[in-house]
Formats: sequence, structure tokens, C-alpha cells
Amino acid sequence: MVHNMRLEPGLFWAVTDGTKNYELRLNDEKRRLVRIDDTIRFINREDCKKSIWVKVTGLLTYGNFYELLVDMPKTWNASGHHHRDSLWPMLRRIYSAKQERGGVLGIKFEVCNEGVLC
Repeated sequence: MVHNMRLEPGLFWAVTDGTKNYELRLNDEKRRLVRIDDTIRFINREDCKKSIWVKVTGLLTYGNFYELLVDMPKTWNASGHHHRDSLWPMLRRIYSAKQERGGVLGIKFEVCNEGVLC
């Protein structure tokens, strides 16, 4: 299955340069359809003509973002640095505790060759 997700420009470029290899999202109705080996097309929110294709290689589901960040393996970050301290405040600004009631999802991925459909 192919999924489309929009990313802010900085996060989009982090995917393209290989420093971002996971995406954290609410586990809403749309994201519950994501499975390992699915393809995601990340679209640059600022320039919709730019996109990159990735293959889902892992999924983590949790009750909230804090639980996910505490348990998220360091290997989920291409740079080897755990961003828990910087991600938690950002996620808290974007999502309320009420929005997290349906759970959250950590999507591990690999960029496809030449950015084409996997």
C-alpha cells in the first residue's frame, strides 16, 4: 500500500539527506493502515512538487509520545544521537494529550533508490 504524508521543509530535507529515518505520528484512522513493507511518499509541505519515497521497515505503537520516546531505540536515528530531549517539547506543542488518546505511532523507514516508488 502507498501512503502520502506531508512534512515541513526541514524534516523533508532531513529525510533526503539521510539524517531522519523515522516519523512520529498520531495513530489515527489513516496511520492505522500503515504496515511494514508499505511505501510512503513524503511530500515537502512548502513545495508540493518535491517528494521522496520511503519503505516502512518498522512500527512502534504506544499510548502517548512520551512512552514512545522513552522506549525508542537509538538506532532509529541515523546520526546515532537520541533526540528525546528535543522531540518531547516539539511534540507537546504540536499535539495535545487529548489528541494522543488514540495512541501514537513511530514509523521506521528507509529511503528508496533514486527516490522512486519502492
